[in-house]
Amino acid sequence: MVRLIQFVGERLFIVLMLGFLFLFSADVFAGSFASGDSLLNETLLMKDDSAKVKKLINLAHKKINDNEMQEAIRIAQLSRVLSENIGYRFGEQMSYTAIGRCYSRLGDHENGLKHYTNANGIAIELNRSVANSFGNIGLAYQHLGNLAEALAFQLKALNIYENENDSLGMAKIYQYLGYLLTEQDKTAESIVYYKKSLAIFEINQKNSEVLSVLRLMGVAYRESGNLDSSLFFLNKAYELVKVNGSRRDQSDIFQTLASTHRVLCEFAADSNIAKYHFNESLRLNQQCLKWAEESGNENRIAKLYGNMGSLYSCRLQYTLAREKYNAALNLLLKSSDKADLRAIYLNLSDLDSLMAADQHFSLEERLQFARSSLVNTKLAEALRYEIINEESTHKLAELNTKYETERKDKEILLLNKEKDLQKVMLKEQLSTLLISNLRQQKDEQQIELLRKIGDVKLFELNAAQQEIEAQIMKSKVKENALVIAEKDMALKEKELSKEKWLRGSILTGSFAIFFVGLLLFNRYKLKKQLEHQQILINQRKSISADLHDDVGSTLSSISIYSEAIKIN
Repeated sequence: MVRLIQFVGERLFIVLMLGFLFLFSADVFAGSFASGDSLLNETLLMKDDSAKVKKLINLAHKKINDNEMQEAIRIAQLSRVLSENIGYRFGEQMSYTAIGRCYSRLGDHENGLKHYTNANGIAIELNRSVANSFGNIGLAYQHLGNLAEALAFQLKALNIYENENDSLGMAKIYQYLGYLLTEQDKTAESIVYYKKSLAIFEINQKNSEVLSVLRLMGVAYRESGNLDSSLFFLNKAYELVKVNGSRRDQSDIFQTLASTHRVLCEFAADSNIAKYHFNESLRLNQQCLKWAEESGNENRIAKLYGNMGSLYSCRLQYTLAREKYNAALNLLLKSSDKADLRAIYLNLSDLDSLMAADQHFSLEERLQFARSSLVNTKLAEALRYEIINEESTHKLAELNTKYETERKDKEILLLNKEKDLQKVMLKEQLSTLLISNLRQQKDEQQIELLRKIGDVKLFELNAAQQEIEAQIMKSKVKENALVIAEKDMALKEKELSKEKWLRGSILTGSFAIFFVGLLLFNRYKLKKQLEHQQILINQRKSISADLHDDVGSTLSSISIYSEAIKIN
C-alpha cells in the first residue's frame, strides 16, 4: 500500500512538473503553441511519454531540415526535459544530439561540441549509438580547427563500425575522413575515402548522402587543380539534386558548381568558353540568391552577393562587382559575423587593386582606387585583430574559468577535509557517550528479554491450549461426519433395494408381455393358415363340380350320338 501511494505520488509530481514547465519555461516552451504547429500540439497531447519523446525528436529533425534552427532547439530542449523527468536516458541522448546538430548548423560549434559530448556520455553508458556519437564529436572538433582530436574520434567511430560490419556507418566516416583530409590539403587521400563512401551510398541508394559526397569530391578535385573532374562530379550532383533534392541540397550544390564555373571562367583561354562558364556561374548564383531572399537568411544572401561580386570582378565588370560587394557589405555590417565582413573588405581591396592597375582609368582615378584598396585592407586587418582578440579573450576567459574552477575545487577539498576532521573528533566524543548508553541499553534489553521470554512462554501455553481445543473440535467433527456417513449408507441401501425390486418388476412384466405377444402371434398365424386351407378346399370343390358337369354333358353327347348311329 505504501509503495502504491509512493508510486502515485511520484507520477502526480511528474505530471505537475511537466505542466509547470509547459506553462512557464520560456526557453523550452515559449512559442510552441503560439506558432500554430498542429503537429507539435498533437505530440504534446500524447499519453505515452517515451513515444512523445521520440515524436518530438523526429519533429526537431524535421525543423532542422527546414532550416528552422531556433524552433528545433526549443523542441529538442522540451524532449530533453521530458526524458530527464521520466528517466528515459536514450531520449536524453537523442535530444542532446539534435541540439548539437542545431548549433553546428548555426555555426556555434563550441555549443555543438558540448551537446555532442553530453550525448556521447550517455551513449557510452547505454552502449548505444556510440560510433555515431564519436563521429559527431569528431566533426565538431574539425569545425573548431582541432584536426588531431577530430581524426582520433573519427578513427574510433570507424573501428566500431568495422567491428559491427556496418557498411553505411563506415561510409559516413569515410566521408568525414575525406573532408578532414581535404582541409589538411591531402586531396589525393581524401578522394580515395570519398570514392569508398560514394560506392557504398550508391549501392544502398542513399541519394542525400550521394549528393553530399559528390559535392565534396567536386570541391576536392577543384582544390587539387583537376577542374574537369571537379565539374564532372558536380554536374552529376546537379542532375541528381534537380530530381529529388531538398531546397538546401540544391542550394549547396548550385553554389559549389557556381564556384567551379567561376574558377574555370578565370582560367579559360578561349573567350567563348570563359563566357559560358561565367553565364553558368551567374545563373546558379542568381537562383541561389532568389531562394535565400525567400527564406530571409541575410548571411547566405551576403555570401551570394560576395560570390557574384567575385564573378563580375574576374570578368572586369567593375561596376557590377562593386555593386554586389556593397550589397553584401550593407548586410554584414548589421550582423556580428566579422569573418565574412573581413572577407568582403578584402574582396573590395582586391577589386580596387585591379581597377588601380587598369590602364583604362586616369592616373587620378587609379590613385583613388589604390587609396581605397589600402583603406579596405586596413579595415580587413582591423577586423582580423578584433577576431584574434576575441579568440584570445575567449581562450583567456576559458583559462580563467578553468583556474577559478580548480581553485574552488581545492578550497572545497580543504573544507571537506576540515569537516571530516571535525567529524572524527565529534565521533570520538560521542563514542564514550555511546558506550555508557550501550551499557544502559544492554541492561534494559536484558530486562526486556526476560519479559519477552515470559510473554513467549505464555503465548506457547495459550497456543498449546488452543491446539488441544482444535483437536477436540476435529474429533467432534469426525464423529459427526461418521454419523452422517452411516445415515447416507442406510439411505443408499434402501434406494438400492427399491431399484432391485423395480428392475425385477420391469423384467417380469417384460417377459409376460413377450409371452402373451408370442401366443397372440401364433394364434393369428394359425388362423391365417386355416383360412388359406379353407380357400383351397373351396377352390377344389368348385373345380370338381365343374369337372362333373363337363363329364356328364360329354356322356350325354356320346349317348345321343350312339342312338343316332344305331338309327342310321
